[in-house]
Amino acid sequence: MTRASEIANLMRQSMPNRGSVLFFQEQGRRSSTSGYTQRMLAFFDALYRVEAPRPEVYTHPAAGHIPSRDRVPLSPVELAWLNRLPQDPTQISWDDARTLASMANSLSSPKLSADRRLVDSVWNPVREIHDHAAAEVQLRNAERPLPMLPDALGALADAVAMENPQLEPQDAIGRASRLLDQAAETRRATRERAIDAARRQLADLEQAHERRTAVVIT
Repeated sequence: MTRASEIANLMRQSMPNRGSVLFFQEQGRRSSTSGYTQRMLAFFDALYRVEAPRPEVYTHPAAGHIPSRDRVPLSPVELAWLNRLPQDPTQISWDDARTLASMANSLSSPKLSADRRLVDSVWNPVREIHDHAAAEVQLRNAERPLPMLPDALGALADAVAMENPQLEPQDAIGRASRLLDQAAETRRATRERAIDAARRQLADLEQAHERRTAVVIT
């Protein structure tokens, strides 16, 4: 039998887990399984058809598996390559940014600190641009409207009534309505927390950029 808490939990999620919904669908379709009303089955079918919004994806050049480089000093060829890169970090290609990230990762040894400072002087402004762009994408994804979910009141009221046979039908509906209100508030609060976190990350990046580029007057 489907518990009311399970239906309420699905309604709390920004996008209900399709695997869980499919499980309930399959359970309900088995002739030997009891405890699934027609309203429950209709609800699970409708919930399964909800399309998950596709998030915008930003591929950061420092993300994922970065091509490896031996942890050795920069070669003359690499130094010449660094010198030929555009001075404007916005003009550095994604592939070149990937190479810079690989260089920076390989120069962590204290013995290579001079080379690391040189690479960082080029890589850090480029990394900041991509960090900022990735944070903007994360914020846009967080701010997207939540997908509309099907009406769960009937299904949830049935589950509440099964668990509490002493309740009158109107009392089961009232309890189900309150559970749905709580689920909707949880869903809304989760989205707001994601938006706040994305905004804070973007603000932190902007402040870090301002500190790095600030002109110090002595």
